[in-house]
Amino acid sequence: MGLFSRAPSATEKKDINATISRVGTCFKRLESVDSIDKYFTEYDKFINDYNTLRTYERQRIKFKVPLTKIYNEVEAEIPRIEKDVVSRGYDRMQRDAAKVTTEKSKQNKANKFFDELEYYYPRLRPTTVEYIKSLKANCDLIKVQPQMSAPRTPVGHHFCTQCGAKLEEGATFCGKCGTKV
Repeated sequence: MGLFSRAPSATEKKDINATISRVGTCFKRLESVDSIDKYFTEYDKFINDYNTLRTYERQRIKFKVPLTKIYNEVEAEIPRIEKDVVSRGYDRMQRDAAKVTTEKSKQNKANKFFDELEYYYPRLRPTTVEYIKSLKANCDLIKVQPQMSAPRTPVGHHFCTQCGAKLEEGATFCGKCGTKV
């Protein structure tokens, strides 16, 4: 018979069904309370997000003025930075030109040395002569390398030496500070 040692009477069946009905109604109420609870949870998330956005908005309004101030300071520093970059580039070009000059003098010394060796070719062994010719070919290759690595001046980019402003091509005076270029 299952749970009961005897079969329930009609009254007991009626009471059991009424209890099941009450429990079902309570369960339905609990489900509706649970959905309301979910609603409040979502509402709390929304309120928290809204408060976070309001906080960010207040901070943005506070920082708006300092950001403008920083932007103006950076804007004021640009000419100084441009001038510094131009002067450093000019110094670098001078150093590179000095390196090229040094390389050319070394090349001239090597050429003079090989010219002197050519004078003695008749007295040297043929293998030595071939070795010297291969050295001279390598030296000629070295002669080409400084030309390939020589610094190039940028075409169309001219800057004022006084204030560092960009100059138009063919300009003889700076349009910003009036310095003769």
